Amino acid sequence: MPASDATLAFLSSFLAIPVTYGVNILFDSSEASELAVLCIGALVLLLAVVFTWLFTRPETQKAEPFFGVFCVFAFTSVMGTVIALELDGVIEGFMNFYLLYGEPYLRSAHGTLICYWDGIAHYAMLLMMISALSWNQSCHTVGMYWVGSMVNSMLVFMPANVLGKYGLKWSYLLNIPYLIVPFMFGWRAFRNQCDVIPQRKARQCQQSIWRRPVDLFFILYLMAASVIAVLRGFAILDCQLAITKDYIQYYEPYLMDPGMYGKLQMLVYLFYFLPYYLATIYGLLYPGNGWMVDWSLIHAGAAAQAQVSHIGASLHFRTPYVLRVPTEPEIQVVFFAINASLLLVPQLLAYRCVRRPGLFCKAQDENQVTEASENHVNHLKAA
Repeated sequence: MPASDATLAFLSSFLAIPVTYGVNILFDSSEASELAVLCIGALVLLLAVVFTWLFTRPETQKAEPFFGVFCVFAFTSVMGTVIALELDGVIEGFMNFYLLYGEPYLRSAHGTLICYWDGIAHYAMLLMMISALSWNQSCHTVGMYWVGSMVNSMLVFMPANVLGKYGLKWSYLLNIPYLIVPFMFGWRAFRNQCDVIPQRKARQCQQSIWRRPVDLFFILYLMAASVIAVLRGFAILDCQLAITKDYIQYYEPYLMDPGMYGKLQMLVYLFYFLPYYLATIYGLLYPGNGWMVDWSLIHAGAAAQAQVSHIGASLHFRTPYVLRVPTEPEIQVVFFAINASLLLVPQLLAYRCVRRPGLFCKAQDENQVTEASENHVNHLKAA
């Protein structure tokens, strides 16, 4: 694939700026029904799809069908940046119409933070994947990280919009592709991943946990994270234990926000992150589990998106003052110690798994690895 395809995708994403401004000028002065806003949003996405299809070479589309999808998502990521800047008062006159009649729940603190994350972090990931595909390289590592970030974002955002105080609009349906596509890409990436390495290389990492102090640190962290997940999960479920009531009242009052985003995030930690923590402890204690590398990337992406949104919303001016993090130094130390560790340590764990995969991949002799690698390459070409 020529690099010009990636360059065109990058440049075309900035068309979102004049498009949002033009649509806002056309419709801002008149009231519109929710269904009309849905049609306008769908039309904008359709135009982005058509533009990508027309100006991307057919061989590019055939070789990697997700290339066009990533181009459209990059376009909408720039729209996310525009929305976030307008919500914070940096710019105006771009998305007033859509925020009023389309997705008013984006005007929450959580909505502002996920727009920033989509416009900065997701946009960077998409550009990296587009560039990798343009140069006929693998985007597996970045792709799995993106999958984790997108899935966590949608698992919190979509149910909270239904359950929270903002109500449901027809434009809510525009979020469905952002949940479906990451699952499709992740499933495809899991099927195409080759997780075998030479036996001599694997033996270098087949050591007792007591001889692997870094992995021992990660186990201790995962045990502590499990306790925190249970504590915060029980707290938002209105557990009557004193420790849960004190935690939600004094340390993270944002979890009581009627927008429900904080509560849904804690439920995701309890029902999705917690099983991963326990499985990863097992994977670190008993080497040879090939799923560790990919799932560490998914978890790192999900944790980054979750914690940036949660920390930011807990401090943002759109959150009512009584629900923000209290200003007492000792409370802020506890808050940032817990949430910063939940943000940073998963990144270190993913880096460890990617950089030294010998502990987690299946060990085979050299001939079998060569044959498996050739079969993997042929499978990718066929796909």
